[in-house]
Amino acid sequence: MCAEKDFEAEKATGHSCVITAYHHKSGYQKAKDREDKKKREEAVISKTVKITELFPTISVNVNREDPPSNSPLPCVGQCGLPGQFGHEFERDNSVAAVYTQSISHSESDDMVDAETLSQKPEAQAGSKGDDNSFSTDIGQWFEVEINDTFCNFWVTRGSECCQHSNADFTSSMQIDGKQKRYCSQNLFYRVHSRNGEKVPRSWLCYSPATSRIYCFVCKLFSADDNSFSRNGFCDWKNAASRIQSNENSIAHRNATITFSQRVQARGCVDSAIVEQYRQECAYAKSVLERVVSVIKFLAERGLAFRGHTEILGSSSNGNFLGILELIAQFDPLLSSHIDNHGGKRKGSVSYLSSTICDELIDVMGKQVMKTILSEIRGAKFYSISVDSTPDISHVDRLSCVFRYVLNDGPIERFVQFLSMKGHGAEDLFNSLYSFLEEAKLDIKYCRGQSYDNASNMAVKYSGLQARIREKNPLAEYVPCFAHSLNLVGASAVNCVTTVSGFFDFVQNLYVFLNASTQRWELLTKGLDSNQLVLKRLSDTRWSAHSAATKALSKGFKNVKTVLENIAEDPEEKVEARSTAVGITKKMDQLEYGILLELWTPILDCFHKTSLKLQSPQLDLNEAVQLLTSLKEYVNSL
Repeated sequence: MCAEKDFEAEKATGHSCVITAYHHKSGYQKAKDREDKKKREEAVISKTVKITELFPTISVNVNREDPPSNSPLPCVGQCGLPGQFGHEFERDNSVAAVYTQSISHSESDDMVDAETLSQKPEAQAGSKGDDNSFSTDIGQWFEVEINDTFCNFWVTRGSECCQHSNADFTSSMQIDGKQKRYCSQNLFYRVHSRNGEKVPRSWLCYSPATSRIYCFVCKLFSADDNSFSRNGFCDWKNAASRIQSNENSIAHRNATITFSQRVQARGCVDSAIVEQYRQECAYAKSVLERVVSVIKFLAERGLAFRGHTEILGSSSNGNFLGILELIAQFDPLLSSHIDNHGGKRKGSVSYLSSTICDELIDVMGKQVMKTILSEIRGAKFYSISVDSTPDISHVDRLSCVFRYVLNDGPIERFVQFLSMKGHGAEDLFNSLYSFLEEAKLDIKYCRGQSYDNASNMAVKYSGLQARIREKNPLAEYVPCFAHSLNLVGASAVNCVTTVSGFFDFVQNLYVFLNASTQRWELLTKGLDSNQLVLKRLSDTRWSAHSAATKALSKGFKNVKTVLENIAEDPEEKVEARSTAVGITKKMDQLEYGILLELWTPILDCFHKTSLKLQSPQLDLNEAVQLLTSLKEYVNSL
């Protein structure tokens, strides 16, 4: 029946009646409709007769910095459209009352009391007049407005009136697939990581005009070109993470510091922002104190920092994270920090990452270097000692040591490993001299230099010491006494074939017994409790041979008995039995017995003298006396 009536109505009127389903408008179409509506309203306002044209011009005598009296008064359209500027019509009533009162005064007097006109309404959210009328809609701040006057105004005013955290967020809708997303009041708060307290984000502002959010301090003081400081942010799906990222960014922190400094300069400190910044600084300082203490502990002991993994709670995460986790068991602050910030993705500030150790070690190293160089400059005069040695990567490193005297006594400091381009005396001099220039240490204040007896160091006419004396004749060269003693002893032994063969015998004896765990067990069981096990000859310090000869001298009979048992043991290999027989025959020779008894006391004196020469408290007079005494002892044998 309804269909028949519709057909009859269509036939009678001559119009077609088509039933269609309602289509929802897209976000773009709604935004376009709002823009068209706004333009239509502006067109109506522009054609409306201004109220000032309906009344005669009023002469106003103003005693403060207000606009000139002949400037037109704000019209109703400029003061009253709530949809355009975000204010209610009640303010328009107050404006009309003021203007009506002013006009009534003009009928009795040509002058209007300045106090009457000084009762101006509050700054409107769209007016762009004097510095007391800047827009409270942050989305309407154009780049030409953000000058020093503009910034000073908002430093005084604060961000509260620009936040619009209680605004209607319907217009901020964004369509994400089949889901609609809006700006939320929750974005204007962050949850405190330690006590769960909701802390307001006083820097976050919403623009009703653009339906976007902005950063108040970044908009004013940041030079970074990002959405929070320029065109606004509206990706509501990722809003929480992006807001937190901006909040922790260096640009935002610098802008906050600039804002706080300006507030203090104008005597209107925003206590909330400053207190928040102070608390964050105190918290970061407390965490860094613990992290730096762990780094210092590991660095001064030469322990490894990282492990096979950097996962918190793992037993393979290395010493750095492991010690921090140990401290956290007794430290609530560090425990809370690890729980809230540990294991975060790259870019999060936690002070627990693998790179923070290197960065802090570098900072501490520079500070230590600065302190040492400052001490050297304060002492004025210094001496140097350098030596090169290959590192684990087979690269030669020139170690540099400075000696100087302070009020507390003599100081010896290792300063740095210097890079080397070659092993010649000129290469060594260039590396050392370049470092002295970079450190701003004048070579004319060098009073001593000490190296080993290598030709590139000690040669009188072309060595490193000679090149330094060309620059400063007062830099006296003193060779290393310990190194000189080592060279003298080694050279003396190599000059006599019999003595050289004796030390080969001592080394071969140790190698034979040490090559088999079974033979070494026989040796340890065969020695008395007060006897020393055999020692190998030292490759670096000749004076350390004394340990090998002393052990053999004290346990000579027991060692010989062990060798005889090995030679007679049928379970031993033929080669081992033959070697044991050969060593036993040498031990039976009178010559080896005499050499053992002769060199044991000599090497003992050599070794004790060498250790004394390496003492940090040694002075030149004592070193000369030690060498003289050793020489007299050897001559007396």
